[in-house]
Amino acid sequence: MQGQGELLLNWMSGELKEWVDENLPVLTDREHTFIGGSSMGGLMALYAGGRYSSVYSRAACLSPYLGLVMEPLCEDLDEAWIEEDTQFYISWGGMETGTQEELAQVTADNLTIQRILEDKASVYLHCYPEGTHCEACWEEETPVWMEELGILQRCWEETE
Repeated sequence: MQGQGELLLNWMSGELKEWVDENLPVLTDREHTFIGGSSMGGLMALYAGGRYSSVYSRAACLSPYLGLVMEPLCEDLDEAWIEEDTQFYISWGGMETGTQEELAQVTADNLTIQRILEDKASVYLHCYPEGTHCEACWEEETPVWMEELGILQRCWEETE
């Protein structure tokens, strides 16, 4: 079965964003439009930050699942034109994998993504040695990625 990620992101970045902008009290500009997710959602946020940087200024990519798509993802990100002020936060846990070899591969994959993106955008990498692939770990990480991506500071400045 062929993946449907492109279809989903087209809808999210177009029709859904338009509906949200028109019907909810939000700031609609790119500077205030972020995307984030964990695991497969982290992969989608990573891809969206690269492919739709005209829509999203920041992407929080928590434990993105890269395994089966690393090669085409790297090709897509390498070819993508990315707004230069786009920011990516990419993280993974040291306890997410079953072996040291698998952890080394996940780490190498994330470093490869960083090298592809670093000339186009800001990339913040974090490996949490005790982190596992679970909602509780990602919840604990929330203040970190919000600070790294400047979201907390931005919220404070705009409410003063």
